[in-house]
Amino acid sequence: MAVAAVPWWRRRAKLPRWVKAMLIVLALLGIANVLLDVIPPSQQPFLDYVAECRARGEPTSVAEYLELDSDALGHAAAVIAAPATEARVRREGAPWPWEAGANHAWLKSARPHELDAMRAQLQELAPFFDRLESASRGARLCCAFSWTNGDDPLVPALQSALRLLSVSVVADPTLDGRMGSIETMTRLSRLARGTTTRRMVGVAMMTFAVTSIRHETEPGLPDPTVTRARLEPLLSSERLDSLSEFVRAERIELMDTFTQLLEGRMVPDELFDGIAPVTDDWRGRRLLGLIHNGGTPVGSPEDCVRALEFLSEISSIDITTFVRWKQEFDRRVATMGKYSVSNWASIMPSRVAVHMARADAATRLARIALAAAEHRVTHGDFPATLDELKSMFPDGIPLDPYTDAPFVYETTPTGVRIASVGRLADEAALDEPTLRERCLVWELKR
Repeated sequence: MAVAAVPWWRRRAKLPRWVKAMLIVLALLGIANVLLDVIPPSQQPFLDYVAECRARGEPTSVAEYLELDSDALGHAAAVIAAPATEARVRREGAPWPWEAGANHAWLKSARPHELDAMRAQLQELAPFFDRLESASRGARLCCAFSWTNGDDPLVPALQSALRLLSVSVVADPTLDGRMGSIETMTRLSRLARGTTTRRMVGVAMMTFAVTSIRHETEPGLPDPTVTRARLEPLLSSERLDSLSEFVRAERIELMDTFTQLLEGRMVPDELFDGIAPVTDDWRGRRLLGLIHNGGTPVGSPEDCVRALEFLSEISSIDITTFVRWKQEFDRRVATMGKYSVSNWASIMPSRVAVHMARADAATRLARIALAAAEHRVTHGDFPATLDELKSMFPDGIPLDPYTDAPFVYETTPTGVRIASVGRLADEAALDEPTLRERCLVWELKR
């Protein structure tokens, strides 16, 4: 009996097993690819972390942090009014370069009528400067705060106060008036805390104050003993001491930012663009996580929690010396993924620490320079070595934060030179103009 032929369309081709296995793998990868692209990671790890912080009574937003600061509330009406005061002076036709701020170089080139006009305006602003000085003696700077995507109204207020005070520091005809403005600026710099931008303005204030002290001191102060007595208590407060507090504030700011992101109050790219060159889909973030972030999707809630925990660890690093802090910080950063929120979150603490160390080096040099100037008045000449100043520093002569060793001190034909190396051991050496610009070298004259 003949067997009926099977039509071609009903015939089954027998595929090798390896081909079948390959097709199954490709199908699974296709399904996984769709799921990776469509389904975002769970928000629960981040929500649980925030809930735990709240249960411990910790602030979870910038506004809460500023209100829960341990300092007593202070009144800073004059600081808040600084932008309006600056705007009024501008409308009246100020003779100084406001965009760059008045500086000592401008003072040298100012014409007599310009200087007279500036000092007349300073006289009119005397009540404002008195209120500013009073605000600088408070425990804290406060203002109505509504933080959205980093908008902080106190920052432009502090910047205006810096520009207004810089005019007084430069152009006040009396030494007492200039020193008073330097004191106010120094106090305000210590109160500029809370957010990153506030602290950076504070560092700028301290840097300008120290530059002005050097401008007064190098040619020879008429009475360095009185000046040192006024400034030493203010200069002995250092910036690096507040680095741990700054890192804690950064952690809260990141928590606040990610909360806004999850609630749809912030565009994702505003955060992710600073982390890694990834696309808007979660597939790309997961793949980068597998390759560079220990399997954690880049920018995911879980990745953010890891960054918050990392900042908690950084805030606990001993800040006894900048050199040791930087070594420990770099060691911990090296263990993070190349693309991660942790890597992104580490950038600002590192940069701020560098600026704080530079400010501390400048203020320590100022303290030593003022002591050397007082020594000259008391003993007839500058000390031959820094050891002769030991009695003037009960807690020890300040060291260079870049080396944990004494500052460079050498006698010159006209006086003495005191300097910081201005860099860590593994960094390139700085030339004299750069050291001068950063206020890391002083040349006192007889």
